Amino acid sequence: MGGVQSLHELIQDQKFEDLKKVLENENVSDQINKRSKEKATPLELACHLTKDLEIFSLLVKKGADVNSIDQNRNTSIHHAMINGQPREVIQLLLSGYDLDLNERNLYGLTPMFYLNQKTDYRVIKELVDCGANLNIEDEDGNTPIMYALFNNCKSNVIDSLAQNGSDLYHLNQKKQNSLHYAITIRSPQHLIKSLIEQGGHELILTQNELGENAIRYAKRVTCMHNLILLMERFLNEELSKKEKSEKIKKRTPNEINISELPKQKILKRILEQKWILNPLMFNKNDSSNNNKNDGMEKSEEREKEKEKEKEKEKEKEMANDEKNENGEMKECLSRTGCMGKFYKSKFEENNIRIEIPFENSAHSMEIYFNEANILSRCNHKNIIKFYGGYLQKENLCLVTEHFQNSRSLFEILHSSKVQLSKEQMIKIALDLSHALNYLHNNRIILGNISSLNLLTSEKIEITKIADLKNYSNYYNWKAPEVLLGQPESIQSNIYSFGIILYEIESKEIPFEDLNSAQLPYFIGNQRNKPTFQDLNVFSSLIPLCLETNPENRISISEIIDHLNQL
Repeated sequence: MGGVQSLHELIQDQKFEDLKKVLENENVSDQINKRSKEKATPLELACHLTKDLEIFSLLVKKGADVNSIDQNRNTSIHHAMINGQPREVIQLLLSGYDLDLNERNLYGLTPMFYLNQKTDYRVIKELVDCGANLNIEDEDGNTPIMYALFNNCKSNVIDSLAQNGSDLYHLNQKKQNSLHYAITIRSPQHLIKSLIEQGGHELILTQNELGENAIRYAKRVTCMHNLILLMERFLNEELSKKEKSEKIKKRTPNEINISELPKQKILKRILEQKWILNPLMFNKNDSSNNNKNDGMEKSEEREKEKEKEKEKEKEKEMANDEKNENGEMKECLSRTGCMGKFYKSKFEENNIRIEIPFENSAHSMEIYFNEANILSRCNHKNIIKFYGGYLQKENLCLVTEHFQNSRSLFEILHSSKVQLSKEQMIKIALDLSHALNYLHNNRIILGNISSLNLLTSEKIEITKIADLKNYSNYYNWKAPEVLLGQPESIQSNIYSFGIILYEIESKEIPFEDLNSAQLPYFIGNQRNKPTFQDLNVFSSLIPLCLETNPENRISISEIIDHLNQL
């Protein structure tokens, strides 16, 4: 063997075959429980870098201490849960585990709080059978199921928690049950559905500290994707058709959410808009028409094969759409959360992009409808130009300018090949601030500000906001008060702007050291902010944008003045 660090080095370098040979053939008793410079044992390192059961078996056989506790009071089970180790590895560790599974680490969390997207749902029963408490609370009264919701665990994890004794009706310090909490953090529909199926009507009707059941609360925090699911479940079963009709009639047109209307009425309302276009306008030349005819022929062929290939139908329709649009597929501008595919085409001699939604639903249609209405009111050089929208196969497609030779700001900032000058950083910041100033003056508040939704030209001459959907799970850019359930505001937009400033200069993803389970507590309770000591350009401006109290944050006009003086 080499030095004390040999086992650590083999694991860190992921030389797992060499590691197995060493563990099988050599005496490693002097280092099997040694801690590295990073204060980790070989077993703890392995928990984060491999899921190979054979390696864990060899480590334990050689004397790795499964009851060891690190400097943050994390046990081997903590480490295994953080990395989503499979049931077989958890079983192996539990076989020699003598500690209390409800032991808290330095952050006050037991292993059960570290449920995440990689969690094997079968692990939950293993831990419960060994004494883990599913209803243990953190300092804010949140239980493991709330952490699982925020971390977007799979539905089977939520189901397993409920089936193994998790109290869905438990109220945290904000008097939120698991459903209220899921709405607060904008959980995806499949998790909301799991909660409703497990908790039923009683869970929906439970009131928070303001006397709001889940439906009323969802309306207040404008969490539309969750609200729709709740309305479909609750109203369809509890309200008569007459009551639903009267409820809609009492509202003014501006108060009606189109997703509550029957689909044919939604389509009719969309067709009434001034910005609606004829899809045939995008096939003016002969080659376009030829492509269109080719597409129609292929569509007929697909119809014949429909019964045999139902699962592939959507992909084939998308391929046909591509030819009908006389364009080629373009990369989604957003790396995550993108709701559609982009195509290039021509419209009145202009290069355009056409966004076709992935999902054909009332909810998707409402999001696109609202974005179209906002874009139709905008005319600013730093906001993507809007030409209109059209219906295709009951999908609302948006037609905007094709910003040629552009990339998302996120891609530019996190590319090792691009180094921005001070002048370029300021130019990007000024472009975004002018766009926000325009929107705020027109009483438009964005709900998805992030570097993923900004397009920047190749030579950084101009930056534009490219997505105005008020739907986003970009939590790293969210203001604390929004993560805690408050609606988006001018002040929350300023906070998001400050995070982008930090990202522009540091080239770091905001709060990348936090996992999604930690974000609401670290950001929401102001326990973690970006550090500014290594910044020069925006070091004095960023803290003014990230003030804890939203009312104390700098205004957008003051930001513009500040940037002009740099």
